[in-house]
Amino acid sequence: DYANVVYIDPSAPVNGIGSEASPLQLLPQNLQPNTAYLIKRGTTHPGIFRLFTNCLLGAYGTGSKPVIDGGLGVLTGSTNSTIRDLDIVRTRTGVNQRVLDFFHLNNSSDITVAYNKIRGLPDGDGVYPQYALHHGVDGLIVFNNEIYNVDNNGWWLGTFPNITIVRNWIYNVNRGGENTTGSTGDGIQIEYGITGLYMAGNIIDKSNSIWKYALMLN
Repeated sequence: DYANVVYIDPSAPVNGIGSEASPLQLLPQNLQPNTAYLIKRGTTHPGIFRLFTNCLLGAYGTGSKPVIDGGLGVLTGSTNSTIRDLDIVRTRTGVNQRVLDFFHLNNSSDITVAYNKIRGLPDGDGVYPQYALHHGVDGLIVFNNEIYNVDNNGWWLGTFPNITIVRNWIYNVNRGGENTTGSTGDGIQIEYGITGLYMAGNIIDKSNSIWKYALMLN
């Protein structure tokens, strides 16, 4: 439970006060601790790059998950926060336009990522995130996410401790076709030296023939 709840509806005709009856149009730049920020389902919000401190970023209403168009970044120093029920995607079109670190978690602690879609565009549009989820968090929990249509690694994990990875579905990675030893393009790539790693119940679909490895311990 959070002391405060702020509602965001990017489709609202005017910028309100943040209540459900009078929602903000965009997520504030400066997020307040002990606050749940909820984006209306069925809407599209621009990319989000914020410092999260004891926050929830999630969804409200009915319908499809709110789309975060342009990536999501958890900035250095974020702590004790949850990101859930979002559809994180880049919808711009073009050819060979790679998007680095579509979901980037940088030098943070105790972050939970749950029930999200993290994805590029379908085949034919030429736009994929280069890394769907790029991790640098001590105390990361990732569960029940769907990660797909990725140019290189589905997920790259740096040498941070205490990682829990449970019941995620990862497929259609390495869309760029990397196939050399030591290069990117794996379902999950884990760097040497990680401690406190727990994985269970994940599906890493290697049916696509251009994949390298489903799981790479580097």
